[in-house]
Amino acid sequence: MSEGTPVGPTFRSGVPRVALVCAASKGLGRASAEALARDGLRVAICARGREALAGTAAAIEAAGGDVLALEADLRRAEDVARVVEATVARFGALDVLVTNTGGPPSGPFLSLDDQATLERAAEILDRLAEEDR
Repeated sequence: MSEGTPVGPTFRSGVPRVALVCAASKGLGRASAEALARDGLRVAICARGREALAGTAAAIEAAGGDVLALEADLRRAEDVARVVEATVARFGALDVLVTNTGGPPSGPFLSLDDQATLERAAEILDRLAEEDR
């Protein structure tokens, strides 16, 4: 890498950055979306649960944030495309992506079951393989 080459992303000077946070209706996704909005980013959020998603959007707006809430099931390729397209259409860009999806079942760390985690990973890989066919 030559000297002066940016190591990370570069952002448009003076233009608020845009983040898309997936599975943002609660937990880590909600906390991430709220933190990014507090830092001045415009935030698109998506999740399957309409009511919880609306609550997250309302909290971000009440704190002065600019938010776009999109109900979506990211297991479906058409929903993924729709969320990205809607984000760019609304905000004109997409600078930061927080995927926050496809992990082990939610719950306390000490309650995680290795077998359940492996089964979840296998489900995801099977679904991806089916989409490639």
